[in-house]
Amino acid sequence: RAINRTWGQEVPHGDLTVLGDVGAQGVPADLSAMRFVATACDDDHSVGLCCKYAEGVRQAHAQMTADPSVEWAYFIDDDVYVRPEALERALAHQEDPEDKGVVIGIYGCADRGCSGLCGGGGYAASRRAIEKAIGGGEEQFQKAEMDSCNKCGMWSDIAITEIYRDKHIDLRSIGGLYPWKVKKGQFDQMLDMQEEPITFHYVETQEQMEFLHSLFAGAGKSHDGDVDPRRCASYRGRVVCAQSESSFDAPWYQDDATEDEMMM
Repeated sequence: RAINRTWGQEVPHGDLTVLGDVGAQGVPADLSAMRFVATACDDDHSVGLCCKYAEGVRQAHAQMTADPSVEWAYFIDDDVYVRPEALERALAHQEDPEDKGVVIGIYGCADRGCSGLCGGGGYAASRRAIEKAIGGGEEQFQKAEMDSCNKCGMWSDIAITEIYRDKHIDLRSIGGLYPWKVKKGQFDQMLDMQEEPITFHYVETQEQMEFLHSLFAGAGKSHDGDVDPRRCASYRGRVVCAQSESSFDAPWYQDDATEDEMMM
């Protein structure tokens, strides 16, 4: 619901697909703008997540087959804040003159001789990339992802990169995707980067999601009182303050946070 009440409102009806344990029949009416798909995947962050990564690509392939106008699919976890218009602007600059297919994200994660995406910030795959990945059939693709996960320490994002690489798909990095929660000083630096922010991962509460939506989408009134740097942030002249400086309300850690506090 946090997504549905914030950035999900900026996504056209039916374009946001949610994979989980519940299908459309078990979804409340206020979430009807989203498309829910129940999977047979386990509910865990190893085998289950690897399965869902593959299922996500299969669902994207099905939607692209049904709607030839869809050129990109973007894959995220359920604790990510997305700026849809910023994402659309970033993808509009991507070209594929050799028709290799393109996968865009943050790269640099590795384990057991495998390397690839750091998927927490999400990644985008072009229509051609999805077509090439599924080229041998959906069941074969699903098996390939599970085999790759077993080889790559059950890291679903790294594992799926291995498949894209084997298909000779163009792997590109892009700024503005933030896979990790950071301290306040670094968060402020992100807002001042030349490349505009697109996604923030580990947005774990409704309060954090609403804070980011107020900051970027102008939802609510800009703060005009005293600015507390520990709980306020500014983006393009708009100032928004969290209810408190705690990491429950604000989407960052304080600069003086300990390692233990950041692990909580």
